[in-house]
Amino acid sequence: MTKLLRELVLASSLFIFQSPMAIIEAPQSPSHSAIASIIEKESTVSHYVAVSWATTIEYTSKMFQLNPLTILAVIYVESRFNPKADAGFGTGLMQVVASVHKKQKKILLDPHKNILIGTKILSECKNKTEFEMLRCYNGSARSEYAGKVIKTKLRFAKEFNLHKA
Repeated sequence: MTKLLRELVLASSLFIFQSPMAIIEAPQSPSHSAIASIIEKESTVSHYVAVSWATTIEYTSKMFQLNPLTILAVIYVESRFNPKADAGFGTGLMQVVASVHKKQKKILLDPHKNILIGTKILSECKNKTEFEMLRCYNGSARSEYAGKVIKTKLRFAKEFNLHKA
């Protein structure tokens, strides 16, 4: 396992929750509630799972200073909120590319670790415009991907009245 992956897995274990009820009972920001609602509406996961993913998205967005709606839109475009998504090139919610090492692929199937690692990768591209950042994350010179993510982000912001998109 690479040093970065080890560090990220360790960091993720620090905020993986002991009890699903603790997540529900914790104070939540309006954006956290909206993110959980989007996940519930757009996927087949339970309310508890949606809330836990929303917490991870909010945590990693603060950790890496990214807009949580950008992370949410990347997840939607990459996997449609399917934590077991495997398109051949990427794995999990954010379709993070695993090396040949099977243990890394197993780690990437954990939704919380996948969001943490995917957001870290996205943050490495953030000194660019949002459009360029998304192209960098996707590893493509094509602009269709970035356009899809931005359009999805704006739809989520409008639908849930989140003006900080």
